This record gives sequence, C-alpha cells and structure tokens, in this order.
Amino acid sequence: EAEHHRQGDGQNAQPAQSAHGHHGGGEGPAAQPGKDCLEQQGQHRRDHHIGEHEMHSESIIIRKKFIENLLHNIDRTIIPVGTTSMRTIESLYWIGVMMIEQGIEERNIHVNQWFPYQDREHLPTAEESLMATLKYLETHNLDVLHATTALMIAPSCPIMLSKALITNFHQPKSTLLLLVCALIGKRWEKAYAYALAHGFRFLSYGDSCLFIP
Repeated sequence: EAEHHRQGDGQNAQPAQSAHGHHGGGEGPAAQPGKDCLEQQGQHRRDHHIGEHEMHSESIIIRKKFIENLLHNIDRTIIPVGTTSMRTIESLYWIGVMMIEQGIEERNIHVNQWFPYQDREHLPTAEESLMATLKYLETHNLDVLHATTALMIAPSCPIMLSKALITNFHQPKSTLLLLVCALIGKRWEKAYAYALAHGFRFLSYGDSCLFIP
C-alpha cells in the first residue's frame, strides 16, 4: 500500500561462498561474507562527516487507506520490513509535521534530509502528524499521497512510527547502518559482532535480523 522508488544509496549483493546463518530469500546474486564486507568499508559513503553527505531523493507513493490503517493501529507495534519501508513511514511522519508547521496548501511535497534536525520546542505526536496528512489529502480530494524524500535517519533523528526493524546487515560507513544505529543505538555493534563471529552474510540478499530498541 506504500511504494518507495529507490534512486540511490542501496546495497547490491556481491558473490560469496556459502555461510552459516538464516539466509534471506529473493532472486539475485549471493550476499557477501561479513568479514569481506568489512574490508571494503567506506565503499558507499566516503564522506568523513555526516554533514558532508548528500542524500539522493526518492519518490514515495502512499495511499490514504494506508495512512488511515497506520492511524488506527498507532498504539500497536509497527515493524517495517527493510530500511526503505522504514524511511518511507518515517518520512510520512515528517510530512505531517510539515503540514502542521507550514499549512496544507497543495504543493510538491519534499522532505529535506535535515528537516528532522531543526530546532523545535515541540514535536507533534505520531497521531497528530498522520491526522494532519489525512486532512491535507481530504482537503484536496486526494486518495494517494505523492512526495519525495531525502530524509537521512541518523543518531539524534527522532524515530516516530517504527517500533522495530527487520533488515539485512549493512556495509560499514553507509547511511543504512546509520539508520540502524538511530533505532537501536550502540547495540548495533554487539549485533554485528555476533553476525561476524557466526559467519552471517551481509548486504541485500544475505542474512537478516529483527532489531528492537
């Protein structure tokens, strides 16, 4: 019910020998062993500081019914499957914040990568944000929300809708690993150490994990 058209910052799987662990399904090349992956750290995000990295913009398409379903289940545990799904629903929260702060006139909606990091005295709740977005859709007689996002989810970025995450093991110094760190904090190091010690495979078609804050 929500689509996210990726334009960058993904991780393609790379050939590897077989490894122990619970392997993710899907078509495509095999994943890469974690130790080999560590030897190539910095391949995707070479900037020395987060502030120097420019996120690629991605298109998101979210149906009104999906937002209504999220609102109806706001008190339940929402677990996105994959970093793309998490980035989509977290962008949805910030779109609602944008509606609250900037009004609901019809426009091209874009979430800037640094929008969540602006100084605010008060952050709307997830419920308030979703209701603001629904009001925008209803006001303009829209059944689907079209937007773009360059949201960077890194430590200190508030996580407002995602209560956990199912994802693969990502490359060091990548924005995807920053996202995981934003959700679970320093515990990502323990999880990755375990994956390395037990021969888990990294990248898109490798092993996956349920991360719970």
